[in-house]
Amino acid sequence: MLRLSCKDIGGRGDKFVATGRKVSSVKKQMWAHAAKKHKAMLKKMTPSKMKAMDKMMSRAIAKNKKADKKKKAHKKRRR
Repeated sequence: MLRLSCKDIGGRGDKFVATGRKVSSVKKQMWAHAAKKHKAMLKKMTPSKMKAMDKMMSRAIAKNKKADKKKKAHKKRRR
């Protein structure tokens, strides 16, 4: 399961976490959340900044996936 939180991409004080099996699904949830809860921020973003944010989301999802995989392997070793 993939995950992405607002905190992962620089959000503070927001506990929203998007989850899913596909990167596109997780990012879609995050963009929908941003449109609903962070309208002012999105309004200020230029197309290039939105593209950069999308890339940041992809990197954060990959980083979380790697960290989750490591945790899972560590748990297996401890058994």
